[in-house]
Amino acid sequence: MRFCPYEDILTTGHQQGVSNLIVPGSGDPVFDTVEDNPFETKRERQNREVKLLLEKVPYEFIGMKGFEFRDDAAKNTGLQKDRGGGRHRTALDRFYRR
Repeated sequence: MRFCPYEDILTTGHQQGVSNLIVPGSGDPVFDTVEDNPFETKRERQNREVKLLLEKVPYEFIGMKGFEFRDDAAKNTGLQKDRGGGRHRTALDRFYRR
């Protein structure tokens, strides 16, 4: 018996002898990077999650002032001004009080 890379046949030994099992797709030499990696480290998993989240976020929100609503965005989304001071609310206002 010898190792055969990229083969779809699995040979197993058991009490009654030897059996050959056909496992379709198991010998595929091309690693699909879109699917989850069962051997990924904690850091690789975190990086993958960040990349997936960044792909979902519109490009206008990615940047230094991504959480700040501008005047035209407020008009388009129907965002109302605060009663105290008349400044626009941002996404981080619930965490930081000014």
